[in-house]
Amino acid sequence: NSSRFGKYIELQFSEEQVIVGATMRTYLLEKSRVVHQAENERNYHIFYQMCAQADSALLADLEISEPDDFFITKQGDAAVVPDVDDAEDFSATTDALRTLGLEEERVAELFRILAGLMHLGNVEVRTRSKRTDDAIIPEDDTHLPVAAGLLGVEPSELSKWATHRKIQTGKEVFTKPLTATDAGRAVHAFAKHIYAHVFDWIVAKVNASLAAPHKGGKPLKTIGVLDIYGFEVFKVNSFE
Repeated sequence: NSSRFGKYIELQFSEEQVIVGATMRTYLLEKSRVVHQAENERNYHIFYQMCAQADSALLADLEISEPDDFFITKQGDAAVVPDVDDAEDFSATTDALRTLGLEEERVAELFRILAGLMHLGNVEVRTRSKRTDDAIIPEDDTHLPVAAGLLGVEPSELSKWATHRKIQTGKEVFTKPLTATDAGRAVHAFAKHIYAHVFDWIVAKVNASLAAPHKGGKPLKTIGVLDIYGFEVFKVNSFE
């Protein structure tokens, strides 16, 4: 969908003018959608697909429930889309991942990370007290240990670096508390950064699966297809 990310696809041809492969580059992934959706809009579909199949063997241990239970999937109030079967689409997604050659362990790890982002969005950041605006994550926050476990980090470390930043002056390094507002932004930035890396990893797997092998070092003939939302409105562009 070019309104969510742009892409440039190169179709690769043999000397006989037969398509033998393809590669893709992506641009301008809409990372903000991971943590914020406008009214009547959804987050990326995969999160709703996971909720629809939360009881499946692949997802049963990830503590996923309904979209309305998670901050990152309920903001647009559009969890249900007419004529869209998220459970069926989840099966199609997993089939596609396996077609790409992903091992079951890698597929499971992928969904663990995405579930971790869902729980990360529910982590509560608040001010420490009325006398200071320093950020704190309550010790009894139930989503923090789940998010940390799914993302493979210690809860204490996740809590610390969500609410503090490291400053280096010369050879001296010290930590400084963030305000609750800045800590909330840091958590959102972390979630967007992880999602972008997951997206890039999947694109790399797609390219590895589709790209034609080079034989004899002779370059393949290609046709490029550009799909970027809004690109056509520029009087002058620098893509060429």
